[in-house]
Amino acid sequence: MNGIGKALAALGCTILMGCSQGDEDFVSAGSDYVEQFHQDVRQGRYAAIYQASSSGLTSNASEQEFIDLLTVVNRGLGDVQETRLVSQASVKADTGQPLTLLLYNTRFAEGEGTESFYLENADGKPLLFRYDVKSDTLMKKMIEQGARASQ
Repeated sequence: MNGIGKALAALGCTILMGCSQGDEDFVSAGSDYVEQFHQDVRQGRYAAIYQASSSGLTSNASEQEFIDLLTVVNRGLGDVQETRLVSQASVKADTGQPLTLLLYNTRFAEGEGTESFYLENADGKPLLFRYDVKSDTLMKKMIEQGARASQ
């Protein structure tokens, strides 16, 4: 490899490390956000979560719809007992907006589930763009409630 090639390789490594550090910093901030999110849910501060979220979330769901979602999740699964970050990825919203997806395996008081936090990076501050939870326990409870309601 000639001198120019070595210099370009070194520059590429430096640039990648800079990007990696920024990504790591945002993932760390995102993990802190998730911890605060769970505390806010535990204390019933659903509206505060919504109001501090990204315009991507607030333009796609009303405050009441978001509150209803968190109410169903909290009533069906209970408080978070333990979370474990299992993956992180750079993704894009339907609008093309770059987001960071943090995927957690979460043990709740009443079962387990996978939580997906889609976060917008607002100058290093994570803002919730979308929240999903997938849980067999929650699904079973919803089906049982629906069956009882129809009898």
